[in-house]
Amino acid sequence: MDHPNSVSFNTPSAVDSIYTSRDVNLRKGDWYQCVKDTAGGFESTFTARDKTRHALKRRILAHAFSERALREYEARIKALSTRWVNCLAAEARDREGSVDFAAWANYIIFDILGDLCYGKDFGLIHSTKNRYVTKLLPRTTRSWYMLGYHPWTHLLRYLLFKTPLRTSLGRIVVRDNSRFRDFCVASLRERIKVEKTPDKESSFSQDMFHHLLKARDPETGEGFSIGDLGAESVLLMIAGTHTTSVAIAAIVFYLARNVDKLNKVAAEIRTAFPSTEDMNYRELAALPFLRACISESLRLCPPTAGHLQRETLSAGAEIEGFLYPPGTNVGGLGVCITAQSASLVRTG
Repeated sequence: MDHPNSVSFNTPSAVDSIYTSRDVNLRKGDWYQCVKDTAGGFESTFTARDKTRHALKRRILAHAFSERALREYEARIKALSTRWVNCLAAEARDREGSVDFAAWANYIIFDILGDLCYGKDFGLIHSTKNRYVTKLLPRTTRSWYMLGYHPWTHLLRYLLFKTPLRTSLGRIVVRDNSRFRDFCVASLRERIKVEKTPDKESSFSQDMFHHLLKARDPETGEGFSIGDLGAESVLLMIAGTHTTSVAIAAIVFYLARNVDKLNKVAAEIRTAFPSTEDMNYRELAALPFLRACISESLRLCPPTAGHLQRETLSAGAEIEGFLYPPGTNVGGLGVCITAQSASLVRTG
């Protein structure tokens, strides 16, 4: 009997089984190998398919996201956000009230990630010099989906990444992917050069790679190799930038189209904080209507394009009452799942 080689689910219960249950016999699918291939074969936490390797990498990466590290990041995010709001207001005045907010959402998120990862922002808020990189990222992730889900994916990946035909066959797809990776790796190399700076109060002493360059797995004592760090550099930029900027643009879009909700959330924030200087993450996260606006915007416009593929292992896997044989790719597509009535949560 023939079986499908890929199945997409659109129910919350299936998503729980696929992504959160420890009992289902699954691992990351071949699509992650495709992403690894585009990164020169170097493995990041995101692309690690072996569960033991993934757990090791997560333990090392956790050093950059400790409670102390996150507290240090907040002041830097606030400072950049204030500069961004001022520049955005100036841009609106210069353009008689009309700005490309999606582009400006990209600029602030890239600058924040540059500052948090490498100790200094990329200057996208103030300068056009590096803004090209914001256009490379969606082209890069698009290439992952084009290659990863293509019927001839293994042949194409071999030709693109293992033979001299790479340039002639890949053209813009390969070029943009390489340019984005080169941008991230160049930023990392520059960051590594200043790691030994004696100034312990500098911004470099409080960024993510300060922690990652020194981090060791508490169980094995293993750290990241230079190749691993390069792969993590690309991961941090991709995972933290495009998805967040899409979410911010969506939140502002829906609030602008629903002025009553905009006025309500503005009143909630202004009642809670006397000034912007008094705002902090913990108290903002506790505001119920603000949280509802963010959640609803994410439901209407999920930032992740496709499902995050999982592959059934040797014994197969049971999902929603059906047993899927070994080698079947399964996943949930965000835009379909969040459209289901079961995904709706009513707030007061």
